[in-house]
Amino acid sequence: QRTVSELVIDAQSGDRYALEELIQRHQNYVNMLASQYVSNRDDVAEVCQEVFILVIRRLDQLQVPAAFSSWLRRITHRTAINYCRRRKLTYAVEPESLDANQG
Repeated sequence: QRTVSELVIDAQSGDRYALEELIQRHQNYVNMLASQYVSNRDDVAEVCQEVFILVIRRLDQLQVPAAFSSWLRRITHRTAINYCRRRKLTYAVEPESLDANQG
């Protein structure tokens, strides 16, 4: 089984299977993070979809493959907050407390 770093490098080189595996491995993680911001299941699913679209589009910008998880966490954080702002939703948890817990 390939490491996350190996999957990132392979996906950046155009390996679609590596990209799919990265997404599959991190789906539950992104789902859990998104559910800290929005409580509605449909909203969580929409945030997750937006996150993985951004991952696909921006993966080539990730310079340190080993930092994939923290990079993904930041993308999820920003995407969820932007989603709530666009939809005028209240956060499931106050974003300030989430920022404090991210460190």
